[in-house]
Amino acid sequence: MRAFNGNGGATTPPPRETIRVVLADDESLFVEALAALLEIDERIDVVGRARDGLEALRLVASARPDVVLMDLDMPRINGIGATRILKAEYPFVRAVIVTGSVAPEDLDRAREAGAAAYVTKDRVHDELTEILLEVAADAEAELSPFPWGQGIPDPVVSRAAAS
Repeated sequence: MRAFNGNGGATTPPPRETIRVVLADDESLFVEALAALLEIDERIDVVGRARDGLEALRLVASARPDVVLMDLDMPRINGIGATRILKAEYPFVRAVIVTGSVAPEDLDRAREAGAAAYVTKDRVHDELTEILLEVAADAEAELSPFPWGQGIPDPVVSRAAAS
């Protein structure tokens, strides 16, 4: 899945400095594996790890990330609630939902909450770094919500529709 610009076209990120990322997921083994995967790329700096949405929001205030990778189902504040708060209080920090769910209603909830992108955990290895670069490249531009369902060349949407 790709992040798109406000006109519905795929963006190509310009060269930029390190992208600061906070990881938020209540599965600690997944968080550690994700951090190891991302830190291979010198353009990405994992600046914090959170076990729930509330902790993620507190980390945003102190770590000042460009992007928060957020699971949907977490204790205290779930990924949807945390994304809504993030969008309202820190509009230049982008949320990327990283989840195991391919349910259409979860895609819709993430879009409505203001997520910049949505990627399933089975696609993380292949797509997440590119998505982070694209989302971070657009972080300073005011974008319309991710145009879900329009030109998304990704099996996530087709699998979700088939379910």
